[in-house]
Amino acid sequence: MRSQKIEDLKIKGLWDSSPLHQIPEIQIPTDPTDFGFNIFVTGAGTKNQNERASYLDLLDLTSSHINHPGWACLDFTVCLDLQNKGIRFHKCPAPNDQIHLGFIRLDSGVLNNQVICNELGVRKLTAKQINQYLLNGKVVVPTQPFGSLMRGGKLLALMAMSNQFRQIFADRFNQPDKCLFYVTSLYGSSKNQSQYSQLDRYLRYVGNTTGKSFPIRIKEPHNQRLLKFFHSRGFYREQFVPESGSSMADRTHRAILNFIRDSLRANSGRSSVKEIRTKFKQVTDQWDEGITEVKRTYISDYGFQNWREFITGKDKILKSDYESQEQFDIECLVEYWKSKLQKKDWGFRKVLRDHQSFSSKPIFLNELLRDDTFHQIR
Repeated sequence: MRSQKIEDLKIKGLWDSSPLHQIPEIQIPTDPTDFGFNIFVTGAGTKNQNERASYLDLLDLTSSHINHPGWACLDFTVCLDLQNKGIRFHKCPAPNDQIHLGFIRLDSGVLNNQVICNELGVRKLTAKQINQYLLNGKVVVPTQPFGSLMRGGKLLALMAMSNQFRQIFADRFNQPDKCLFYVTSLYGSSKNQSQYSQLDRYLRYVGNTTGKSFPIRIKEPHNQRLLKFFHSRGFYREQFVPESGSSMADRTHRAILNFIRDSLRANSGRSSVKEIRTKFKQVTDQWDEGITEVKRTYISDYGFQNWREFITGKDKILKSDYESQEQFDIECLVEYWKSKLQKKDWGFRKVLRDHQSFSSKPIFLNELLRDDTFHQIR
């Protein structure tokens, strides 16, 4: 995962230089009542580097994942506002002169999460249920040090599940029946903590996914290099990449591994190949048995009382009262975040002992990943 992230930054021209625009470095107060937020809303963009919005470079330098847009994705860039203490939405990409505090990407979700199935009492979610009713927090990533000092991950999670974010997404993609928000966080083999912890009032932990659902696999650009290598020797790409169907990345990964395994077996009479085959088996056994991403799943129902019955078709109309709906308004959620910091909850007391303010200059992964002791998943 670390190697793939470094390679991705190199391909995008972000490894040796950061797209730091001429933004004046300022001190951000640790008192959350001293500032507000500008939220910029835009489509998730394209993989074409020449057509990418500049905020996507900042996302790539902040998130340890290699994030790709989906067919129905919407990006929200959260920026600092020292003039206005409230929350303002702007339907455009974030300008380069803004101080970026974090990134949120919502989509309809494509994972058939077994934990959510158990909550609903169904064996498997249908494509209609996923696309029509579920809203996934695909990316919820604060910039650093805002994330670590100001509990920025919790703030972004609260914003992501707000009525306003839900409505903007619903209007954009004509999906008005979204009634279940969910996020999955890295846990276990990569991380033993979650930024979604201690948000029980709004975001409920419902269980862990099975590790088999999220295997570590060969991804771009490494899989493409292998396919190109095979192709140059007469083993064509079509042998490894399915034309259509679900789980294409997993199926391609498995086809590549099977081909390498068969090739090593066929030449195992040579001592050098025998040594490589032993090493290969050790690594793939780890992938199959241990190196998987077990994820904690959290859900929010936006205050709808019959969301289960509505998703499963038992009820035709969503039911809620004004008070339960109002608590998911973004103003209420941000006020909750501010109140927790003011009460010095979430370990914020130590932050206040050490900091009255902090630098707005972000810490990027192209700097951190050069340190061998840095643990990249956060």
